[in-house]
Amino acid sequence: MTDLTLADLARERRDLSDALKLHTQSLQRFWPHERCWFALNQEEVHKPRPERTDGRPHHLSSSASCYESLADRAPATSAINDAWSARLATFTRGALESPASEWRSEGAAEVYCRVRSLPAMLRLTNPFPGELEVVP
Repeated sequence: MTDLTLADLARERRDLSDALKLHTQSLQRFWPHERCWFALNQEEVHKPRPERTDGRPHHLSSSASCYESLADRAPATSAINDAWSARLATFTRGALESPASEWRSEGAAEVYCRVRSLPAMLRLTNPFPGELEVVP
């Protein structure tokens, strides 16, 4: 095992920071502007699906993964920066106010979608977007 010096750690930190600079940009490529959810491909970015009448966002589990990935850039706070927090709040509200029977994402079973998406929404949305009506 090699002994690490402070200079080694500083260099590793700088290299990691440089690598992460492009992370947000890479996720922005999958954000159809004016939407709170992320697209699955570039075609959908340029021609987004119409918003649903019930307010439920598209791609619940994929979008939750993208938001988690943005939060992972600041693991000490597990927070989303201001540029994304309003979108996340809208995404969370739309998802939580939709009926449980509608919790499907990319054809996956609703249990998977809830297990994958709900913890991210609850952990990352801060402050929580006000009172929510529970829909059975």
